[in-house]
Amino acid sequence: AILAQALAQTRAAVAACDKLWYANIFYQDLMWWTLMRPGFTQGIEIRYLLMSGALGLAVLASLGGGKSSLFRRLRRFLGWRHQHRIVGIHVFPVKSMAGLELSSAVLCSHGFAHDRRFAVVDRSSGQVLTQRERARMRLITPSLIDGHLVLQDGERPENGSVRVPLMDSGEGELVKMWAKPSQEWGTCEPLCADCGNEVARWLTQALDGQEAGEELKYRLVRMAGQGGKCYEEKPKKLRKAGAEAVWADCYGEHDNLVFQDGSPMLIASLASLSELNRRLQKEGKPPVNVSRFRANLIVDGNEPFEEDWWSRMTLQGSDLGSGVALKLAKPCHRCIVTTKTQVIVGEGEHGETRPTNTSLEPLTTLKKFRLQRGGKDERFKTAPCFAVNVSFVSPPDATWRKVQIGDTLTVDSWASQSALEATY
Repeated sequence: AILAQALAQTRAAVAACDKLWYANIFYQDLMWWTLMRPGFTQGIEIRYLLMSGALGLAVLASLGGGKSSLFRRLRRFLGWRHQHRIVGIHVFPVKSMAGLELSSAVLCSHGFAHDRRFAVVDRSSGQVLTQRERARMRLITPSLIDGHLVLQDGERPENGSVRVPLMDSGEGELVKMWAKPSQEWGTCEPLCADCGNEVARWLTQALDGQEAGEELKYRLVRMAGQGGKCYEEKPKKLRKAGAEAVWADCYGEHDNLVFQDGSPMLIASLASLSELNRRLQKEGKPPVNVSRFRANLIVDGNEPFEEDWWSRMTLQGSDLGSGVALKLAKPCHRCIVTTKTQVIVGEGEHGETRPTNTSLEPLTTLKKFRLQRGGKDERFKTAPCFAVNVSFVSPPDATWRKVQIGDTLTVDSWASQSALEATY
């Protein structure tokens, strides 16, 4: 009876001021925290203890706006489940090309459907190409129309467009390709389906322009999937996350990839972006857009780089059933691609391009405060972190669930150590 009365009185108190909404959350956490420790409340009037604790935390919340260091530590210590709203969904049908901004997207075992299922490879070597090798790739804009991937040169529309089927029919020539030796890919050589000469000819012209010769220098390939009898006897239909790579311990045996570098899904926070832009503007440099980081999900928030402390999360929404459980795998180490203006367009549309950024921002500023272990890790001394790689707790449970703008990402548990300080 005393607890019920205390709860009712405190809720009534915090309801009088919208700024104190944190108190109600903390009040309930504090109540159960004290009750779970036998003897802690003996000899103490628990009603006044809990009320004073809740109101004290309410004052802290109102004065700090949820951003104070003490507030954050208390939240993690008490295990407060924190919700973020999904404000952006991006998929990149072809690795390193422009992306699509969607209002909803379907999940599958390797991330979002149609995300990085295709890649461009060098015909002579079989190497996967990115903007690091061919900067013009960011200007090739995709559309998903009538079951086809349609590519168009956003800077040179006179080059027309080309289309290939989205789904794997199993009829294309099987080819092996490899990525430049890296900590993400290891020595993986996945099996892919070549998408044909027509798109190869179009890509060669789009990427090399007037220097393009008769040779079909670049090929579009699709990661071998579930369709087609010719794949049924192949043991590796999809890449395994972290296979033979430094990140192997970050993933489970059922985590699959297509052409992503590190994980099935990449999540970026607008709060972290705001802090980065604050630092850029303090140095008299222009802010950057979240598109620079080519993340799949964009979430809101008010604590910069809170994602460093995430452990387990749940995607929740009207088409997500009881929710899709996620786990943080590792921070995302950034490269020179973040210094180039990226193109994200709406589904079925084509975006305008802007001049390429000639500076090394935001990479230079990120290196000042976002290096792994403060720059002490030799492997990542030049690769600062922004956004986080996550994977599914149970990939089969995520398949065919739909994520929409306005859905929530709930942080269910917190790590004991920041991902930025972890040793991999």
